[in-house]
Amino acid sequence: MTQEPPASDGSEDDKAWAEIVAGWDATAAGGDLPEAEADTEARTEAEPERPAWNPVPFDLADEGTFVPPTPPPVQLPSPPRLIAWSGVIGAPAVFLVFLILSLSLPSWASTLLVAAFVGGFIFLVATMRNEPPDPYDDGARV
Repeated sequence: MTQEPPASDGSEDDKAWAEIVAGWDATAAGGDLPEAEADTEARTEAEPERPAWNPVPFDLADEGTFVPPTPPPVQLPSPPRLIAWSGVIGAPAVFLVFLILSLSLPSWASTLLVAAFVGGFIFLVATMRNEPPDPYDDGARV
């Protein structure tokens, strides 16, 4: 048993919606605001504008003004270390190129490349430092 609302309630709702829609169109077209909205605007114009709370302690507009200094050029390692690194990196690269191109290396060349790799690796491990240059430096940089 459902009861239907009286027909007069529906017509009042329709009239209310029609007034709201008419008021909306007038506001969007630049017409007069309804009284409640006009009162709110009048109150906000009379009150002084307070600055909004900003959780960031600085102005984000100034963010683009920082230019970091140019980093110093990367220094080349000493000649013995450079030769060792080229043996450690270069020998496998040459082997890989010959493998991809399906070419065969002479036995003396492959022996030389293996010796360059092993010798470079041993040199780099033997010349490693046992302690950091600055014992009080924990590696953190800001």
